[in-house]
Amino acid sequence: LQQKHKLCNLLKISGLSKYSYFYSINKADKDLKNSKVIAKIKQIFTEHKSRYGYRRITLELNNQ
Repeated sequence: LQQKHKLCNLLKISGLSKYSYFYSINKADKDLKNSKVIAKIKQIFTEHKSRYGYRRITLELNNQ
């Protein structure tokens, strides 16, 4: 739609702020960079039967 319409008009119609739009675009790149760490966190969480919180997961990551 950006090829046919201006971005500001599309954001008004969708009710999305300009800040939120650009934040979501940039966040996707950061998630791709950290995909290995995210996978490791999920692995630790499932290995311990969903009982570990962020503190224990952080300690486990540091230990590994």
